[in-house]
Amino acid sequence: MSLTKVTYAMIDETYVNIVDYGAVGDGTTNNSAAFQAAINAAQGKTLYIPAGEYVILTAVTLGD
Repeated sequence: MSLTKVTYAMIDETYVNIVDYGAVGDGTTNNSAAFQAAINAAQGKTLYIPAGEYVILTAVTLGD
């Protein structure tokens, strides 16, 4: 069985990559849901955002 990026991040427990939650840094895709899902998963971990142009059209909540 090969490990996916999401599985590896869950085992490693050091960071959460927004791309693993569906974010696309193409400058046109709405990434609001992907950012919120990654933020929720990153509690106590580093949130990694690769280079790109991310569109967020709705509010995202950080922390509690």
